[in-house]
Amino acid sequence: MLEAELGLNVVMDNDANVAALGEFRYGAGRGTRHLVMFTLGTGIGGGIIIEGEVLRGATGGAAEVGHIIIADGAGSSANGAHGRLESLAGRDPIVERCTLKMESGRDTILWRHIEDSDALQQHITPKLIDDAAEEGDALAIEVMQEIGHYVGLGITNMVNVFNPEVVVIGGKISRSKTLFATALRTAKATAVGSILASAKIVHAELGDDAGIMGAAELAWREADRK
Repeated sequence: MLEAELGLNVVMDNDANVAALGEFRYGAGRGTRHLVMFTLGTGIGGGIIIEGEVLRGATGGAAEVGHIIIADGAGSSANGAHGRLESLAGRDPIVERCTLKMESGRDTILWRHIEDSDALQQHITPKLIDDAAEEGDALAIEVMQEIGHYVGLGITNMVNVFNPEVVVIGGKISRSKTLFATALRTAKATAVGSILASAKIVHAELGDDAGIMGAAELAWREADRK
């Protein structure tokens, strides 16, 4: 439809793939040939670069890293009771994990943000939890460490299968120091040591520009092929 409207060639891909391509070409993956990217946000997306090319699979559905199973049967029914990484470490599961601990009577400085205890999940956000963790709040630290452990297991699976040179972790939730440090510890404890030794696990560098720059790279590559 765009080609017909514009009279121009159009190339497109999903947001996670082009974000991975952006980080690969212009960000944290510069100079590598093999990259895995996780984006932690409302859900968990990702992209995989093999020999400098985006891995798309037989029908374009490859690299759904948020849907790998890391804890069979775990997770709430609302977020998918199949142990998917996204159902355990996406935004809503983080909030749910925290509010369940609060509802059990646990003490936390997060209560100071609550006006109505019957609407906890409307007030609590991953950023509030992480801010509390930075202040040393035990409940918040516990939540972010549990989430970080799940993310670390996701990293382990991708490292063991794809042997990347770099694993890039992006998205706003990834900025949590507690989560990131725990994910690193878990990956180091569970991945095949000889494979992990050749992989750097780093923060994304391009932020919200990763997808824009990756889409531009996609267009340049398509133009070069013609």
